[in-house]
Amino acid sequence: MPQQVNYGVLEEELMFSLNPVEPRQEFISRLKQRLLTPASVQLEVPSRIRQFFPAIAGIFGGIILIWAFKRMVDYLSNRF
Repeated sequence: MPQQVNYGVLEEELMFSLNPVEPRQEFISRLKQRLLTPASVQLEVPSRIRQFFPAIAGIFGGIILIWAFKRMVDYLSNRF
């Protein structure tokens, strides 16, 4: 059976340990304006290159790795 929590004691401790804060009127009015004004929404049209960029980057990276590995093997085989 779950233990009962006495929130009254917790509220009293918080009341004595926390100081009330009064926000600046400028902050309140700016927040109210931002909440009541509808946000401007801009939709982006996805470009074709963004869809294929990970694949192109993967192929290009693979070619670079194969080229570097081949150069390393050629260098090591000519060295000995």
